Amino acid sequence: MCLKHPCYESLNKFAASKPARIIYGILLVIAVAFGCVRLLQASNDLHASKNAKLAIVPEFKGNLIHFDPKDHGSIERITSKIDEVYDTYHNDNLNLYNCDEDKLPSEGKSCNVDWREFGPCNKENSYGYQKGTPCVFLKFRKLRDWVPNYLNATDLPVNMPMYLKDSIVNSPYPNQRVIWVSCEGENPADLENIGPVIYYPSRGFPHYFFPYKGQDGYLEPIIALYFERPITGIVVSVKCTLWTQGSQEHTNFEILVE
Repeated sequence: MCLKHPCYESLNKFAASKPARIIYGILLVIAVAFGCVRLLQASNDLHASKNAKLAIVPEFKGNLIHFDPKDHGSIERITSKIDEVYDTYHNDNLNLYNCDEDKLPSEGKSCNVDWREFGPCNKENSYGYQKGTPCVFLKFRKLRDWVPNYLNATDLPVNMPMYLKDSIVNSPYPNQRVIWVSCEGENPADLENIGPVIYYPSRGFPHYFFPYKGQDGYLEPIIALYFERPITGIVVSVKCTLWTQGSQEHTNFEILVE
């Protein structure tokens, strides 16, 4: 029988030896440690996602937005998720106020969010998905009584993208209180493949949306990212950063246009 071959007999003797038991023990410890690390990482990711200030719209498992502009079904799967959010911003709430730098909401009232300011990122345009120019929305979650520490235009972070620095410095209101946002390719290849990104209505969340104090009908501020020419057939990883004084928070998602 082949099991009586000298090679098998040698293997059996080694398997029963003390060195083999030590090796097996080491491998078992490594396997258990690796499993614990993966569980801890998953727990941390879940904790981070629950505490993240930004919500991605549309939201999918793994934050992958995958669609084919020629496939109505794949587009409908995405736009229906955006429609759900869109509908929450269109109601007859009388507690809303059209805010700007000179018009702040009175006590107990909230600022309106006008989706007409989102350019091509509108319902009638299928949020750009039929044309292969997708819109992704960044919604600032409700954080009760949270007040941001705004950046000063004269003391911007060294690692802030130059295009955002220029936008802030050249703004008519460079010291306005805004939570600035930048979104770009996460890796060198992504930087090449992402194409131009246009922000609607601006590159940040204005101060008059904060703090949230439980106002009736409060609308979470939202920004539309319009991806003008993302490369097709390749996953593009996008990293968005919230910039406040002394703090940077990152949110990631991926886009795949067939």
